[in-house]
Amino acid sequence: MDKFHFVSAEQMVDNSPQHIFAYNSEGKYLYANLAGAEACGLQPDDFIGKSWRELRFPEVVMEPFDQNLRNVFDNGKAIKDETIFFTVNGPRYYEYILQPVFSPERAITAVVSYARDISVRKEKEEIINQFFNLSLDVFMILDFEGNIVESNGILSRLLRVEEKRFSNIKDFALLLHPADFEKTKEAYHFMIVGIPSTNFENRYRTSTGEYLWFSWNSMPNRSKRLLYIVGRNISDTKKVRDELTESHERLDRILNSINEGFFTLDREWKFTYVNKETERMWSIPKAKLLEKRLWEACPDACNEKTYSEYVKAFQQNEAVRFEEQNGHTGRWSEITAYPSKEGLTVFSRDITERVRNEQKIRRNEARLQALLKISRMSKEKIEHIGRSVLDDALTLTGSEIGYIGFANERDTKMQTFSWSIFAKTCAISKKAQTHSIETGGIWTEVIRKRRALIINDYNAFSTTKRLPQGHVCLKRVLSVPIFEEDKIVMQVVVANKAGEYDSSDIDFLTVLVGGMWEVLKRKKAETELRLSEERFSKAFAMSPSVMSIRELDSGRYVDVNRTFERVTGFSRTEVVGLRPEELGIWEENSEIQAFMRGETLAKNRECNFFVKSGIFTGLVSTEIITINGKKHILTVTNDMSELKRFQQEFSRLDRLNLIGQLASGIGHEVRNPMQTVRGFLQLMQRKKEYSRDEPYFELMITELDRANSIITEFLSLSKKQSDNLIEKDLNKILNKLSPLLLAQALNENKEIDIKLGQIPTILADEKEITQLLLNLVKNGFDAMEDRKKLFLQTYVDVDGKVVLEVKDQGRGIAREIQDKIGTPFVTNKDNGTGLGLAVSYSIADRHKAKINFETGSDGTTFYVRFSPGV
Repeated sequence: MDKFHFVSAEQMVDNSPQHIFAYNSEGKYLYANLAGAEACGLQPDDFIGKSWRELRFPEVVMEPFDQNLRNVFDNGKAIKDETIFFTVNGPRYYEYILQPVFSPERAITAVVSYARDISVRKEKEEIINQFFNLSLDVFMILDFEGNIVESNGILSRLLRVEEKRFSNIKDFALLLHPADFEKTKEAYHFMIVGIPSTNFENRYRTSTGEYLWFSWNSMPNRSKRLLYIVGRNISDTKKVRDELTESHERLDRILNSINEGFFTLDREWKFTYVNKETERMWSIPKAKLLEKRLWEACPDACNEKTYSEYVKAFQQNEAVRFEEQNGHTGRWSEITAYPSKEGLTVFSRDITERVRNEQKIRRNEARLQALLKISRMSKEKIEHIGRSVLDDALTLTGSEIGYIGFANERDTKMQTFSWSIFAKTCAISKKAQTHSIETGGIWTEVIRKRRALIINDYNAFSTTKRLPQGHVCLKRVLSVPIFEEDKIVMQVVVANKAGEYDSSDIDFLTVLVGGMWEVLKRKKAETELRLSEERFSKAFAMSPSVMSIRELDSGRYVDVNRTFERVTGFSRTEVVGLRPEELGIWEENSEIQAFMRGETLAKNRECNFFVKSGIFTGLVSTEIITINGKKHILTVTNDMSELKRFQQEFSRLDRLNLIGQLASGIGHEVRNPMQTVRGFLQLMQRKKEYSRDEPYFELMITELDRANSIITEFLSLSKKQSDNLIEKDLNKILNKLSPLLLAQALNENKEIDIKLGQIPTILADEKEITQLLLNLVKNGFDAMEDRKKLFLQTYVDVDGKVVLEVKDQGRGIAREIQDKIGTPFVTNKDNGTGLGLAVSYSIADRHKAKINFETGSDGTTFYVRFSPGV
């Protein structure tokens, strides 16, 4: 039996899934079971009598195992450990126990190792460790003494301290916020006695001095005497939560400070919030309302209308607004309810005073409408205004009859203006339209006393004159005067109100009919103003004088008349909005600038204006005027250009006449000696002894020829009319001259562009036209720099005139001589005589042609306008 048991035990060891080995004190194998041998790829007998080195097991694994084996032989105590062993299936984790075997004499005869494969468990532990270490939460395992068994290091990392400094939870106590120390100590005590902790919060100080909030959950394991703790940094959440709490408290303070009732209901109609004003309005404390249904807590605030409106808000998901009267207090409230997913938010405002005043407001509303209507009737006819005002006066005072009248200047007569329709049923067929104070009725009392008169019992009024036969019966009468300063200008009389007249009727009629008077005054003023503005507008627009209006403060033009546009060449659109200095037509003169700014006023001040066509001279006057309440400067300029032009023309003609007389008188007497001198100079020039003086002879002869040319021009100026005016084609004359003109342009390093249009013939002297053309072209060339171009063209203008146009690209004619152009000896050139243009103007005069010009910084254009030939 014992042998059976022994064999069975041996078989059990041999067949055990654990790896079982036995070692002697030299470290050699005494025994190996089947599972252990197969894991190494060997048979059990292969181990007997051999060491692990002889079996070539890895030193890195077996050295720690060998050390543990020696310790067991030396100390006689079992050792438990883990190792990695390389089996036929690869590396595997093993947990082993080295157990000493004692002889009866307590000597160690062998050591048995029991090893079991824990690879699966180690893999799971590895996964748990990875999760443990990767989590952002704090994971810690403590024993009941507070020693840190395991930690993922998150707490140290968050507090920015070295983890190795902390082996016990008490080490972290040094970092606790002082205010949290006692409650943390108490919580730890509960944990170690087996009470779990949930959402416990405290603060720890970081190495930078900042405190972080943590929330802790713990679970004790009393059997293993371990605490499993999970913590989370809730500093940001705590901050948001605290801010939210503060916000809620602030909102609560606000809601409790407003003078409107405010409460909220959840979807089950239970109160979730009630402010103090609601408590006051309902006379119910908050404690009796919260968590109670609306109809249970306050039946008076949940009548049929209120409930249906609240249901409507839920169903339509839209705010509702309505008014209700509390059946208990009798006060009125305006209620606004806003639905949401959570329930209903309700504002309740006490409107009792408003409701009480609404009747008064409605009573006066019609009166206000009547007053508003009057203010909009300025466009209506006076008769219509009077009829409308009287109708409103009767309707809104509850009167049956009445009239409106105007008082004369001396308050001696009253002219009735508008009668009520009911009054027309009066039996008196011929009612006077004008009444004197001697024969008048109640209205005369008003004029005498100069105040409104109320008669609520007409029969008892002692001073009342007897009504004429057939007059409408009077019961009550109200007569109200309308004053303009201290004078009565109008009076309204109404009668037969069902109730008594009072001061409110006086006030209303004073405002109503007074408003009518203001409308009539405004209507009259508007009519007069419109007529005045029309007269001024017509005078301004059609005036032959140059007129403009500018703002006084900004100086900008707001309007100009047609004459301004015609004379200056600037359209109204171009001018309006600009200042004079931006337009650039005024002289730069301090005196002129002063009255242009409105600092002084001008009276017939002669000024020059630089307009598009040249210089315009006028007599300027200014005045300050008011338009729409704003000051403006009105500038009026009378044109002196024609007068100046005639004066200049007379001066030019007078000078031409004088030169002509001088030339015709002494021309021959001067020319004959000059010809003699010229002839002798030519004879002497040919002699050899004077060959060295050749340049001097040339100079003298040239100067004599120049003097002779001037005399010729003088004689030309003295001609009264051309001798040979016949029909000529201006284009043909230009074609003949074009080679000469092109050569002249080439010689002077300039260009000429000739464009000839379709034109009729003119009556002309070809020689004089040639001279005129050459003079204008020469002047154009002289005015230009090298490589500039002269443009010459012919065409017919809108008036049917044949136009010869010569345009240069010079620097323009100086302003100071523009009005003198064409006068002898006036020139823009340094070495000119001023006779070329004078001769050209004379030729134009003899051909009944007109010369004018436009000049600027980019050049000058001369226009010669001929009448077509017959």
